[in-house]
Amino acid sequence: MNKLGIAFGAGGAKGIAHLGIWQALNENGIRAQVVTGCSAGSVIAACYALGKTPEWVMEQALALKQSDFTDLSLNPLKSKSIFKGEKMKAIFNRYFGEYKIEDLKTPFSVVATDLITGKLHEFTGGSLTTAVLASCSIPIVYPPVEVGDMTLVDGGTLVRTPVKSAKKLGAEKVIAIDVNSTIADEFAVKGALSVAFRCVDIMDHRDETSADARPDVIIRPELGDIDQYKVDRLREIFDRGYTAAKAAIPQIKELIA
Repeated sequence: MNKLGIAFGAGGAKGIAHLGIWQALNENGIRAQVVTGCSAGSVIAACYALGKTPEWVMEQALALKQSDFTDLSLNPLKSKSIFKGEKMKAIFNRYFGEYKIEDLKTPFSVVATDLITGKLHEFTGGSLTTAVLASCSIPIVYPPVEVGDMTLVDGGTLVRTPVKSAKKLGAEKVIAIDVNSTIADEFAVKGALSVAFRCVDIMDHRDETSADARPDVIIRPELGDIDQYKVDRLREIFDRGYTAAKAAIPQIKELIA
């Protein structure tokens, strides 16, 4: 049987679709031996590698409110971001604080972007909290994460679905879960925050088709009408992920046979 990798892609609240897909894979006995993630996908990949269940992760997500992630900076220009990021860091510490990446049973990596070099950084060791926090640090919205000589922000600025990273970890076949391939065609400028979010949407919408980053199967739930920055439709997002995965099950079973 081919060693299977899953690359969980960026997508904010749309990342809940990963859980529906994960649920459908579990029901069909499909288990990844390698997981990678970017931004919201880094959170799901971390939970996967820790041996959590999609039901458990969904329960935690439903208990969170929008305000649990928003702590406005008093001086955004000096602090480099609109939000201080302490609330988000506290959430990740609650779930990941005691873990090192190298201690996980499932080979795992997440990606972030180094503002200094402009290059992608792959976390394959060290603090799980730091790795996930860096991968999720949306530029301007959340502060960069300092790691050594690097100043790291959301990996989605360079790579939406880290397929290449999964291959580096030994995956022979890779499923990419792309929850943010479509961008809503309705947008109203309501302030600096809305502009920042829209810029991230546009970056996320770019095509990723280089040969070494091409997955064997790609799952793209229908989420074009969903705002990735709102958490009011999580159950619907989960269900759409589940539906998309069910349609892909025959192809995946053939892939790993």
